[in-house]
Amino acid sequence: MYIWPVAVIGIAVVIWLLYANRPADVRIPDAPALPSPNAYDIYLEAARLADIGDESIPDPEELSAGQKTEIVGRYDAALRKLREGLTLARTKPPVSPGLADGFADFANLRTLARVLSVEASLNAEQGDAAGAISSTLDSVQLGADLGRDGTLIEYMVGVAVEAIGTNRAFGFVSRLDTAGAREAAKRVSGIIATLPQLDAVVRGEQRFCMTSLKATLSHWNWRWRLVRGCCEGVTGAPYWWYAAGLLVRSLFLTRRGVVRDCQRAWNGILAKASLPYQDAARLWEASSNWLVDFVIPSIAMVIVTNAERKVQLAFLACALALRAWKLERGEYPESLVDLTPEYLDAVPVDPFGYGEAMRYRRSGDGYTLYSVGPDGIDNGGRPLQDRRPEDGLVGYWKAQTHTKSNIVLESADLEGVS
Repeated sequence: MYIWPVAVIGIAVVIWLLYANRPADVRIPDAPALPSPNAYDIYLEAARLADIGDESIPDPEELSAGQKTEIVGRYDAALRKLREGLTLARTKPPVSPGLADGFADFANLRTLARVLSVEASLNAEQGDAAGAISSTLDSVQLGADLGRDGTLIEYMVGVAVEAIGTNRAFGFVSRLDTAGAREAAKRVSGIIATLPQLDAVVRGEQRFCMTSLKATLSHWNWRWRLVRGCCEGVTGAPYWWYAAGLLVRSLFLTRRGVVRDCQRAWNGILAKASLPYQDAARLWEASSNWLVDFVIPSIAMVIVTNAERKVQLAFLACALALRAWKLERGEYPESLVDLTPEYLDAVPVDPFGYGEAMRYRRSGDGYTLYSVGPDGIDNGGRPLQDRRPEDGLVGYWKAQTHTKSNIVLESADLEGVS
């Protein structure tokens, strides 16, 4: 009596499993062509040369001149190798090392950025302001390179390395002579021009995620592997409830359906990422796929971080160019356009706007530089409500998506800073 219903159900389950587990064609976005030699390989060599013990590099202010000299000498081989890479084109290979190896290399590269800060401080103490800012800009260029063609993790490591250099560089602007300010302004302007676009950063993460998806779908227990990946970061009792809910939903998935839905979701995210900040920040509208949604908070953080880093570099480039202009002419220009092309390759664009240039206003013997900030409203240069320079370093104010008012740099902020 019950044999036929059970048989029918059994046959239906088998048919469903055969249908759901059909092989899927996972298309991995093409990786950029690799230059030869590749700066990425040189940076890895430098990172491993810097792996000379578990030590943290103190802030330069905490060190004597002798201690600074000893630290710079200890890392001399790694710094020379690093600078060899700075002269080359850099593209990340499509196949990454294991995460453990990668994290170790990231940590060592951040160590080298801190060593460059120590070197910059030592140069400044010896009266070499141009050498000091050159050391900080080596860190800025390294950070910009690390964020290219990789994953979101690599991008954020690059931002951290870059910030170590940028924060210090502001302190040396007022010490530079005309030639030093001109050269540094041109270098920063060149770095800005080569920064990766946001959609390229997201495409790097897509490449990584789709490669991981391809590997996951090759296993017989691919549903559980998908669920486990989406539950990373969830701990305790909520983990089991969340995992159980996703596991039930996964029973109705097919391999081909997963690939189709993930590709569609990534296409939506990429479309948002290619828009100006004010539109790209509405990232949550790009996807409703639980297999991809877990990465959206990280991408949303990168969207504001990407705009913020560009503001800081724009401030630095403009401050250097304005320094050179005033030393040569005795006063600041009426407009940032006057700085091009002699001091800047182009007037930096405000990344929080819709393609407008950074705002500039000459006032008395000084000037005000500002970005509209995350809310996109031009408040005439009224500073952020949470404007707090970290550790006394000029030019670094943490903007969040909810931040109101403008991100501002005053010429007075650079006076007497070391």
